[in-house]
Amino acid sequence: MEGREVRENLKFAQAVNKVLKVFYYAGLAALVLLACLAAFALFGPEGVFQPERFSGRLFTFELNGIVRFQVGGGQLDGSGSLRRVYLSIALAAAVYDLLFLYLLRRLRGLLETVVAKNPFHRGNPRRIRDLGSAVTAAAFLIPGANSYVAWQMIRSFNLTGFSVLYTPDLKLVFAGLLLLILSAVFDYGCYLQEEMDQIV
Repeated sequence: MEGREVRENLKFAQAVNKVLKVFYYAGLAALVLLACLAAFALFGPEGVFQPERFSGRLFTFELNGIVRFQVGGGQLDGSGSLRRVYLSIALAAAVYDLLFLYLLRRLRGLLETVVAKNPFHRGNPRRIRDLGSAVTAAAFLIPGANSYVAWQMIRSFNLTGFSVLYTPDLKLVFAGLLLLILSAVFDYGCYLQEEMDQIV
């Protein structure tokens, strides 16, 4: 007979799984919007991206939540356009979104086995290993995407004294390694569960 704590954990897992499902579909919708933004940045009319349209505006940029600064549209390179900035933002956001969707899909698979009262399902070590690999990849991809956007902004706004520094996120690398270790622990747990099931 299930204890009260087990029942509460199952209800919690069901609720979280529903929330993740909503986020997953929201992520898919965001991916469609990003594809439209990228298509517009590639094929939209050139007049929309011309510097003259932005000459009286201020643009605010934030670097990793530490530094925020404003530049005027008058600083735009007169020979260029904002097309490459919009495209870089769409591509960077797509990297974020694809990683987000991949992680959500693996998490939902894990939670479904918990809801089915089978946390030591044979597929869970692989799911946790996939999560670890994705988090480790994100440690390199996310800073790369951010650096690409920053580089395009520096080019477009002729920002002197600014340069792009690419640094992998060591916290994410560490979290990814922990998940990879956890997948090995879960693999052994699945083996023990299979042995117990055979004895019973």
